[in-house]
Amino acid sequence: MFLEVHYGDVSEFQNAPIISARQEGTRFVIVARDVVSVSHTIAQVAMEMTKGGAPLDIIFGWSKGGSLKLALDYVLFGQGDIPNRVVDLLDKAITDPARRPTVIVG
Repeated sequence: MFLEVHYGDVSEFQNAPIISARQEGTRFVIVARDVVSVSHTIAQVAMEMTKGGAPLDIIFGWSKGGSLKLALDYVLFGQGDIPNRVVDLLDKAITDPARRPTVIVG
């Protein structure tokens, strides 16, 4: 399963993301549009999908760039260090590590 997340108007704090799903061959794709925060959207979708069963594995591709640049991009523009932010959000939301989705970066 793949999750595509697309930004909306980031100045609009009361947005209503639009979620859709489709099947492409043997793969399922969930698409979230009009979101303000990619990391919050990923964490929320993972938590919702975990409610009905075993915790998910969330797999990110390796982000190019130094860790300082990624951190600054996140602080200044809300983009960049998404995997670490997802981990932080999941840690705060789900206190039991056995029920928490696993984040893998590779």
